[in-house]
Amino acid sequence: MVVVGVLAFGTFFTTQIEQFVTRNDITSTQANYVAQAGMQKYKAALFQNYRWVENKLTLAENPTGSSGATGSTACFNALGAGLDLDRDGVPTPFTNNRITLNPETVKDANGRAIGSYTITLIRDPGNAQIFTLESRGTSGGATSTMRMTVRLTNTGFLSNAIFAGQGQSNKFMNGNTSIRGGIYVVGTNPETPVIISNGNFQMLNDYNVRTSEYDQVVRDAMDDANEKVDDLCASLRVQYGKVDISGSSQVGTPTNKLKGVYVGRGPQDIVGTPNSSTGCPASQKYLCTEDGPSAFDILTDPPKFPTLNAPNAGCDPNNPTRSWRQCINAQAETSGKGLHLRYTASGPQLIGPSGVTLPQSCVDALKNQDIPLGVGDTKNKGGRNVTTLNKVDCTYTNANGQKGGFLFDATGAKPKLEVYGTVHLEGWDLRVFTEVQYVARTHIGTGGDTIPNASLVVTKLDPSDTEGGNIRIEGNFLPDTTRGLFPHHVLGLVAEASVFQQGQNIMAPIYAGQTFYTGEKRKLFGSVVSNYFCTTDAGTNGNVADYGGCNAGQGSEVIYVNTGRNKPMIMQQPEAARKPVFQVLSYERR
Repeated sequence: MVVVGVLAFGTFFTTQIEQFVTRNDITSTQANYVAQAGMQKYKAALFQNYRWVENKLTLAENPTGSSGATGSTACFNALGAGLDLDRDGVPTPFTNNRITLNPETVKDANGRAIGSYTITLIRDPGNAQIFTLESRGTSGGATSTMRMTVRLTNTGFLSNAIFAGQGQSNKFMNGNTSIRGGIYVVGTNPETPVIISNGNFQMLNDYNVRTSEYDQVVRDAMDDANEKVDDLCASLRVQYGKVDISGSSQVGTPTNKLKGVYVGRGPQDIVGTPNSSTGCPASQKYLCTEDGPSAFDILTDPPKFPTLNAPNAGCDPNNPTRSWRQCINAQAETSGKGLHLRYTASGPQLIGPSGVTLPQSCVDALKNQDIPLGVGDTKNKGGRNVTTLNKVDCTYTNANGQKGGFLFDATGAKPKLEVYGTVHLEGWDLRVFTEVQYVARTHIGTGGDTIPNASLVVTKLDPSDTEGGNIRIEGNFLPDTTRGLFPHHVLGLVAEASVFQQGQNIMAPIYAGQTFYTGEKRKLFGSVVSNYFCTTDAGTNGNVADYGGCNAGQGSEVIYVNTGRNKPMIMQQPEAARKPVFQVLSYERR
């Protein structure tokens, strides 16, 4: 009997243990399901919220928006202010780089609660693009934790130092050419190199204008908080084409790597003889990058090079077939928001706004297709003498007291270029022969409020024309510091043809439908969107329309300065087509 009792008790005890183990397995499995439910829900919610906030920021400065436009240079993420899951404009802020949401209950098919999960979003304090989503599930006393680390980025035209359609048009980016910020090249042929770097070419993720390499006028014109930036969110992206990296080229540094390198079909499209002394491993082809090198990573509808005549969904959300040119015209032809003039052989024709009377000095100055702004002296260009115009007044004030148009005045101590709203000069070449301080203002609504940005647009009369649509700048081109510092004070430049930088320092976002030319010791602060970019001397020979030389590169520099929410309206329109990227870096269960 004793033996039988012991056996019976042992059987009972074993059964109880098995039941406990089974129960624990069930509750652990349920806790895991609960954690997964939370992870799947908020993984989708996180990306959707990121896309919504990014789009909201892109279109923030609309004609009826706030006058509080601000610029920002540092590596910026739209979720940096927190999560706005309710989309009410009041985000839940991070506390010690964390946001913990209220627990949520998970029910089975019969409506019975089987557990709950708690979501925590963790922001990487050292990288604005990196977030970790944690879902902690509980069920019947068991817990399960899942973590997913993601990279959230948004690739747009003005998110890079250079956004190019075809790539570079000179053979080498050598000498001491530096690109501080990202490079994005669309390309067309997977077998063609779109970047050939040689010499001491650098692509870096930071800048510091407080050093002696930069002029004092640059520091004076830039906001203090933007003078030194340690993280520009720089990546190298090439959709179609190869990158040839040779010589002493340095892409990123061991202590400040690029965010990623994504070229064509993968590492095999990075060719050349790389610099083995970069301090970064051979497995990354001596490129200093946090991610890659790997294949081009935007697989669904990547950004295309914007053209004036292509449909632009960001221009008019209610009419996605409307072109960028049409939206430029609409803005320029609205009273108090700009000015649209067209060249004719008999003088400038006013396209809009209606009811404007042009000052006589404007009519006289715009009789020729070349607008040479200067101090009234004579320049010899292309074998011909050009007398520069020291004052051109093409402004007006409407019944509401709002100003539109542009004024150039070099009769005072400092030449000024004032641009009000979107100014569209159709059929002219614009040449600025002297250093200039610009004033950029656009009226919003119907009152006197303004935002500190504006745009100057120069286009061709016809795409086949050899004249018109070019901008050439031969002196410093900087904001008037008494009216605001860069990037809180911005004049955007748009040229249907080419932009030539001969001046040493330019602060502006630039669009060139054909080529952006720069050269020896010249620095562009802002961003460049151009079909081709040419780091060679912009030259002093010939007219802007017929200059075509683009030889071996020289010591020029493009420094990416993000103008943040202070992008001029017509440059926000193509920017709305930028593509958010949600990249899972790691996934774990605890």
